[in-house]
Amino acid sequence: MRAAASTVSADIPERHGGRRGTSRVADRSGPSWRDDRGAGYVAAFIVLFGTLTLAGIGVLVDTARIMSTHRQTDTMALEAARAGANAVDAQLLRSGGGIAVDPGRAQAAASVAAAAFVSGSGASISSVSVDGDRVTVRISATVDPWFPIMSTRTVSSQASATAATGIGTEAP
Repeated sequence: MRAAASTVSADIPERHGGRRGTSRVADRSGPSWRDDRGAGYVAAFIVLFGTLTLAGIGVLVDTARIMSTHRQTDTMALEAARAGANAVDAQLLRSGGGIAVDPGRAQAAASVAAAAFVSGSGASISSVSVDGDRVTVRISATVDPWFPIMSTRTVSSQASATAATGIGTEAP
C-alpha cells in the first residue's frame, strides 16, 4: 500500500511543471497569452458601430418612405387631373367646334377622383383648378419618421392634364 502512495506523489510534480502546489492555469504572475487591456476598446467600438449602423438603417428607411409617398402623391394627382381633363364639352366636340373642357364638370370629376384616391391613404387634396383646357390637381401627404433624428415631412405633388384628341396631339 505504501508503494502506491509514493507513486502518486511522485507523479504530481512532473505533471505540474516540477512545482508542487502550483498550476499553470491559476498562475497569473508571469506573462500571459491573454491580455485584457484592449477589451474596453473593442467593446466601445462594437457599441459605436452598432449605434451608427442602426442610425444609417433608420435614415435609409425614412428616406425610402418619403420617396414612396412622393411617388404615390404624384400618381394620385396625375390620375385625378386626367379624370378632370376627360370631362370635355361633348356638344362642342360633336358639332365640330373642337375640343374644350367643361370647367364645372372637369372640376367636379377631378375632385371626385382625387377624393377617391386619397381616401385611406393619409393624403389630402390641396387644390383642384381648371384653366381653359388644363386641369391641375395638387395633393399633399405627411410622412411621420420611423427614426427619431428625422423630422416630419410634408410631401406635395402637382400634376396637370390637358384635353386632347387622337394619340399624342394636344388641343390647339
